[in-house]
Amino acid sequence: MRAAPWMILIGPAAAGKSTLGAGMAAATGRSFVDLDAIGAGYSHYTRPELFVRVRAALAAVEHVVLVLPCADEGRSVEVLRARSLAAKNTDWISADGHDFLAEWVRAPGNRTLATTVLHTDGELPAQTLARLLTTCGTN
Repeated sequence: MRAAPWMILIGPAAAGKSTLGAGMAAATGRSFVDLDAIGAGYSHYTRPELFVRVRAALAAVEHVVLVLPCADEGRSVEVLRARSLAAKNTDWISADGHDFLAEWVRAPGNRTLATTVLHTDGELPAQTLARLLTTCGTN
C-alpha cells in the first residue's frame, strides 16, 4: 500500500500551486507531482462524485493547502484572471459565459478540503514558499 503524500496543494488555475510545489520539492527533497498530470483520470465523474472521491483521497494527507491570492473572493478572481491571461492567454470563461475561476474561488466545499489556506498576493514566490515551510514544516 502506498503512503499518503505529506502535502497537497489545491486551488484554482494560476494560484501558484506548480511554482510552490516545485519550490517545496527543492527545499525538502521530496517529489512533486503536478495534479494536472493525473487529473484526466477523474474527468468522467460527476461533480458530486468527484468531490466525494477527492475528500476521501485527501483524508490521509497531513497538509492540504488551499492556495489563493487573498481572502477577498472578488479580488482573488481578478488576480487569477490576470495571471491566467498573462501566462496562458485564457480568462477561464467558457463560450457560454461560465466563469470557472469564479466558481472555483467561491465554492465553499473547496475550503472544507483544506487544513490550511495560504494567501499569496503581494508576495514573491520565495516569500510564500518560506511561509509555507514555516507553516507546514517538513514532517
